[in-house]
Amino acid sequence: MRRQLAVGILAVLCGCRNQSLHSAEAGTQGNASTPAPSAALASAAPKVRQTKFAAERLSLGQGDEAILELPFDAVGRRPILVAVHGAGDRPDWACGGWRAIAEGYPFIICPQGSPGGGVYWWRSWKDLERIVDRSLAIVKERYADFVADGPIVLVGFSMGASNVAVLASKRSSDFPFVALVEGAYDTGGAFANPFAKSGGKRVLLSCSTGNCEGRFASARASIARAHIDVRVSDSGRHGHNLDKPEAMREPFAWLVRDDSRWAGLPAAKKLEAQP
Repeated sequence: MRRQLAVGILAVLCGCRNQSLHSAEAGTQGNASTPAPSAALASAAPKVRQTKFAAERLSLGQGDEAILELPFDAVGRRPILVAVHGAGDRPDWACGGWRAIAEGYPFIICPQGSPGGGVYWWRSWKDLERIVDRSLAIVKERYADFVADGPIVLVGFSMGASNVAVLASKRSSDFPFVALVEGAYDTGGAFANPFAKSGGKRVLLSCSTGNCEGRFASARASIARAHIDVRVSDSGRHGHNLDKPEAMREPFAWLVRDDSRWAGLPAAKKLEAQP
């Protein structure tokens, strides 16, 4: 899956990034062993003023890695979005797509799967769980003064959607808001019932390769029967990618509506203003 939106993050990871969350230039070097900058940033809390795009590569140990994108031009605490790439995909592509969809509002963690030919894959949902947990622990410690407490929004593309569905079904109290994009079409009661039982709240099903309603019909019915708020969103015929973020902004705002931590999301403000 190709991403034009990844250009910015590739430049950042090559070393030309802004490492600050505040105008005082307090920041990190993008490594898990880097001391948390909480002391330097504490005097600025809860303001987070970042006027340029910035990202960090998180080294999580045992070869595990993830990318963290920092919220753009923020004031106050921001929520966390975990965005999971697909097969033959990359975490920087996932971050680029979801940064555009979420309009730079949240912290975005993009876990990296197993490498192969310059792209990445997922061997199992357990690998994803391990990387997500390690990433969350680092981000919450490193940016303790800036992360909004509360549940995590978990989104996945293609193979990433399939693994997200399994992880969320087992830990919906941690991940009650889920988006499954271009994948997990056969998600049924095995996902919906445990997701509902443990605190799942809302699921967005989205695709961009045709017959979206039909392909997600069974999954939608299963999720609805479990009394979970569910929506199918067709973002148009633009292929197996996230290349039309503007088509997903309103559906994403629907996913996080009623969560005050996301009230500042531009698309959420537009949704709230609708009669």
